[in-house]
Amino acid sequence: MKFTLVFSGEEGFDCSIGCVFASSLVWKLGKRTILSPHPKQPLYRRRDLHYLIEKTEVGQIIRSSKKNMCLVVHSFGHGSDACLIKLENDLIDCGFKPKIQHI
Repeated sequence: MKFTLVFSGEEGFDCSIGCVFASSLVWKLGKRTILSPHPKQPLYRRRDLHYLIEKTEVGQIIRSSKKNMCLVVHSFGHGSDACLIKLENDLIDCGFKPKIQHI
């Protein structure tokens, strides 16, 4: 599986970030890779979201977004149920209230 995180901002500005597993976890903004936190480890690790928020320009957008957000779970891709659980826990740790949508 792979994931899309949709954060709602002010005045209808939304930020969608892809969480895909090429040969390792890659955070994407559109087609652009914004972070590959651990190129030799293929799956999501606890605190990968925190690292994205702290180390990228997208982090400021995420921090300023509304706390209700949507986590879209795509049925294809190389992520696992364990990756989903870790990501959801990281979102909650960061103060978000993710609404999970499976497609």
